[in-house]
Amino acid sequence: ISEPKESYQSTAAETGAINQVLGDFLPKTADEVKKVSKDLGYDSLPVLNQNAYTLFKGQDTPETPSGYHGRMGIFEVFKVSENIQNLIMKRSTAGEIQKAAQAEGMLTMRQDGYLKALAGLTTLSEIDRVTAADWA
Repeated sequence: ISEPKESYQSTAAETGAINQVLGDFLPKTADEVKKVSKDLGYDSLPVLNQNAYTLFKGQDTPETPSGYHGRMGIFEVFKVSENIQNLIMKRSTAGEIQKAAQAEGMLTMRQDGYLKALAGLTTLSEIDRVTAADWA
């Protein structure tokens, strides 16, 4: 997102999507915020199941007419555990492997993007545009 950023409160649909996509990763209580945020590499994350979340939108400028500037990676990486290795060796489908990896704590690209949107690094609409809904 280009600077300056304009904040707004998420709509009911955006709030529901955040709760659904990040339900396993956002802190459940205020006491968990510091630890969970640090574990995921952020200064601070909001507590799950709020009525609305603070999000940001880029502002159009002559240099950045779309409100975006530069590129940012969104990632999903997982450890190949013994269970995942067995699924690979059995030639399991990508969906089966992804489901097992998520059960072991993998963040999907969409989840990584939503965390970046909550941190003000991009927008939910941009993440929804470039990622697919989870298919496992």
